[in-house]
Amino acid sequence: MPSSFSAAAVLLTLSCLTSVRAASPHPCTGIADDRERLACYDRTFGTPAEPKALPDPPQLRAELLPEKFTAKVSKFEWRNGVFVATLDNGQVWLQTERDSRVQIDAGQTVTVRRASLGSFFMSNEQGIAARVRRLR
Repeated sequence: MPSSFSAAAVLLTLSCLTSVRAASPHPCTGIADDRERLACYDRTFGTPAEPKALPDPPQLRAELLPEKFTAKVSKFEWRNGVFVATLDNGQVWLQTERDSRVQIDAGQTVTVRRASLGSFFMSNEQGIAARVRRLR
């Protein structure tokens, strides 16, 4: 009984494959010219929608991103080889490069200044800096 069932399954599969293969290709596939073939597909399936324009990036107010400011470090901790500094103004900054020689401790005054491409540097009282990004 199991062999007759398997033979029936094979025959059913082969008949399905034959019917799929026998179906004619889409009429547009026979057109050699690229533009005419594209026009055929566009008539059949419609033209693609125009891509939506990306929204303009929000304009950042200058007072939110000062060129340079100083603050005291209220909390300082190391996480996975980089520091996280919480400043007395509530901002939290994360070091983004591990290869800095900067040494910062809680209670020290640091200077945060704008760098290139939207990044920032945090420097200690000796002027040694590390690249940082604001978390909060």
